[in-house]
Amino acid sequence: MKASAPAHHGPTAAQIRRQETSGSNDLEKRTDLERSYRAYDQGLSEWFAGNYSQAAKHLNDAYELYSDFHGSRDVLDSLYLYDLGQAAEAAGELGLAKNSYQRSLRRRPDFADCCIRLTGILTRSGESALALVYARRLAEKNPQDPRAQFLLANMLERAGFAEESKTAKENFNLLMKGGTVNRPQSQTRPGEADSSPAGETAPETTEKKSEPAEKVETDSESGAEKKESNGDKDNDAKEDASKKPES
Repeated sequence: MKASAPAHHGPTAAQIRRQETSGSNDLEKRTDLERSYRAYDQGLSEWFAGNYSQAAKHLNDAYELYSDFHGSRDVLDSLYLYDLGQAAEAAGELGLAKNSYQRSLRRRPDFADCCIRLTGILTRSGESALALVYARRLAEKNPQDPRAQFLLANMLERAGFAEESKTAKENFNLLMKGGTVNRPQSQTRPGEADSSPAGETAPETTEKKSEPAEKVETDSESGAEKKESNGDKDNDAKEDASKKPES
């Protein structure tokens, strides 16, 4: 009888190749992360030296390498984009600055400093309506931040919404004194304000509607009684006429 070959329990050649490839990819990613940090430091150095265009270039490279390693939802992703936006804004590259600020706010909608800078760029470029959208969104996401209320008040005043601007200014002053902002009445959920009054007035409406029906019934009954009385009078007159003697 021929002996069977021993079973192979180790990794296959394909598994070994995948492991080697995975290891090389991890090493490459770690190298990219180190390059990202170096590019970020170099960008800050150029920034402090006043070379804003070079700073924006290095910070953009740093962000691309960093997002490739961590993904676009990392906690520092919005900060990378914010710094890139500041450098681009200082260099006069407003298109890059606007794009960077917007991407930063998509990852962190309550980033007040970023929103303030973005609304400034949008206002200068004539996009006041879009600036107001971002200001409203910031106040909704972070209503207890006085900077959000102050920004909203300014944007509303520019847009001509005087009453809303006044409310936002009052909220700002309240927060600066240590108070808190309550939820505006306009944000009340549908049906909350109208549910109880409707329940209270419903029985009264039913009673009022039933009164005319009772009157109609009473009137109909009285009309029937009148008809009956008239009929009786006619019968009595006929009987009297029959009782008269013939001439």
